Amino acid sequence: MARPAHCPEALADVLVARVDELPPDAQAVVRIAAAAGREVDHELLARVAADRLGLPEHRLLQALRDAVAAQVLVVGVDGVGVPPRAAAGGGPRRPPPR
Repeated sequence: MARPAHCPEALADVLVARVDELPPDAQAVVRIAAAAGREVDHELLARVAADRLGLPEHRLLQALRDAVAAQVLVVGVDGVGVPPRAAAGGGPRRPPPR
C-alpha cells in the first residue's frame, strides 16, 4: 500500500506496515474503506466488496475483524473508519458484529 500523502511520514509508515501484514481480503477491504473516506457505511462497504471483489458477507466480516485487530480500522455506529489514535496504537479494538 502506498503512503498516504496527508499523513506524517512516521504514522504513514506504521499504517502501511500494518496493512501489508493483513491477509489479502483485509488489505482489499481497507483499500475500499480508504477510498470511501474517513468513515464508510457498512452497507456500502459490503456492496462494493461484493461487486468489486466478489467478497461474500462472511469473508467481509472476517476481513473487518482482521483490520480492526490490527488497528487499521475502527468500528463506528454505522460502519468503519480510520482510528483516531493509530500512531499511538490506541483507539477502540471492538470487532465488527457477527
